[in-house]
Amino acid sequence: MDGPTKKMDWTDLEEMKKIIDQLDGLLTDLGRLGREMPVIEKNVEAMMSFVAVLKYGISDIPQPEECY
Repeated sequence: MDGPTKKMDWTDLEEMKKIIDQLDGLLTDLGRLGREMPVIEKNVEAMMSFVAVLKYGISDIPQPEECY
């Protein structure tokens, strides 16, 4: 991260949350459509783990009122 959390643009954080949620939804759809195809199942599972890490990372960032 560049600098203290106090200077973060919180609108960017909300946009990141939206994109991560979209990724989650798209991967869920892909997994449903590609069920019983090992290559799809395996890769969707791997990508979902990365999305989970992103969600956890975003939720771990303190909100502006917590920075003071």
